[in-house]
Amino acid sequence: WGSAFVAQSAGIGRLGPWTYNCIKNFLGTFALLPVISLRGSRQAPLSTPGKKTLWKGGILCGIILCAASMFQNYGIMYTSVGKAGFLTTLYVLMVPLFGIFSGHHVRPRLWGCVLITLLGLYFLSVQGSFTLARGDTLVLICSLGFTFHILIIDRYAPQVDGIQLSCIQFLTAAVLSVPGMILENPGWAD
Repeated sequence: WGSAFVAQSAGIGRLGPWTYNCIKNFLGTFALLPVISLRGSRQAPLSTPGKKTLWKGGILCGIILCAASMFQNYGIMYTSVGKAGFLTTLYVLMVPLFGIFSGHHVRPRLWGCVLITLLGLYFLSVQGSFTLARGDTLVLICSLGFTFHILIIDRYAPQVDGIQLSCIQFLTAAVLSVPGMILENPGWAD
C-alpha cells in the first residue's frame, strides 16, 4: 500500500496531477472489464433497482474517489511523501469516528488498535518537524475524502457486485479527470 506514494509523486511530477489521476483510473477500469466479463455468465443478473443502486453507488464513490485523489495529488506536490503517507492514513482513525455518527458500533479495543496504528504510522512516516503546511492540509482533506469513500463503499458494497462497483467508480473518477488532463496538455513522451 504505502509503496505507491513514491511512484505517485514521480508520476505527478512528470504527467501532472489530473493526467495521472485520469490514466490511473482508466487503467483500473480497463483492468476490471475482463474480470466482469468472465464472471458475468456465472452471476445472476441484477434487477432494475439493483442496477440503479449499482450505478448510484459507483458514481458516488467515483466522485469522492476523484476528489480525494486530487487533494492527495496536489498535496504530494507540496509536502514530503512520508508526511503524505502519514496524513492519508489518518482515515484509519476517521472511519470508525465518522462511523459512529452513521450508526456503526465500534468495539472499545478498536480504539487501542487505532492508537497503536497511528503511533506506528507516525514513527514510520514523519521525519523532521511536524507542521501543517499547504501540502499537508491538502493531504489531510484527502484523508477526510477517503474516510467518506470507505463509508459509502460500506453502504453500497453489500447491495451490489463489488467488482462492478469498483469499475464504475474508476470510470467515474477517470471521466471527471479528463477536463483537468486536457488543460495540463500532456505529451506522449511524458
